[in-house]
Amino acid sequence: CVKHEDIEIAKITLPFWDELKYYLVDRTKRFKAVDDKAEEIRQISEKRRNEFSKYVLQVFDVCLIHLNSIIKSVSGNEIEEEDDIREFGECTRSCAALLGWQPCLKRGFDNLTNILQKEITTTNTMTPSSTNVNAYTLAMKAIHVHSSLRFIYYILKAGRKKEIISEETVLPTLLNSIIPETAAFGKRVVKIGLEIIGIAAFWINARPSSLNVLFPFIVNSLSLPDDNQPGNNCDIS
Repeated sequence: CVKHEDIEIAKITLPFWDELKYYLVDRTKRFKAVDDKAEEIRQISEKRRNEFSKYVLQVFDVCLIHLNSIIKSVSGNEIEEEDDIREFGECTRSCAALLGWQPCLKRGFDNLTNILQKEITTTNTMTPSSTNVNAYTLAMKAIHVHSSLRFIYYILKAGRKKEIISEETVLPTLLNSIIPETAAFGKRVVKIGLEIIGIAAFWINARPSSLNVLFPFIVNSLSLPDDNQPGNNCDIS
């Protein structure tokens, strides 16, 4: 159901995965704090999470597909369908909690780096006379970068403070190299980059040298015009 291309149909089962996360992750933590049988409960929870993992991973991956579809369907001059984005984003967060925060963060980051390295090809029907190919290519890439950063944003929301502070695999490159270069993709992409910086504040606080690259990015984002959307005049539907 969640794989259905119709967003309204795909959303029907999202509450199930959120509830699964509640019972197998949140309640387990609560029992750990107050119950003498916490270890037994933790083992049962881990067993059930392993049983569901192959299905949760499918849901996790398809959430990115839907995020990309939602963002693609909204032009640069319209308000995004934030409710739909939030619902699939929160499902991504639940899946990350069920599967393990670090592996999910790495999976999301690998997707982002693949997008940045990949050349977006034009459709067969496009010709130089019908649209600006370079602008189209940049617009398409901006959509994929935007949805991938949204994906990472919700994965980060699943992390605990100590996990974020100690992360050394993804965040150094994401914060110090990738996000400062997102201005080329327009203000919507910059905005989600700023939100990621906010979530990673504890990580940055422990590594103040990161501000050498992040602070200029933050300052420059304040002067970025609202209509600075790559390929605004391109048909990207």
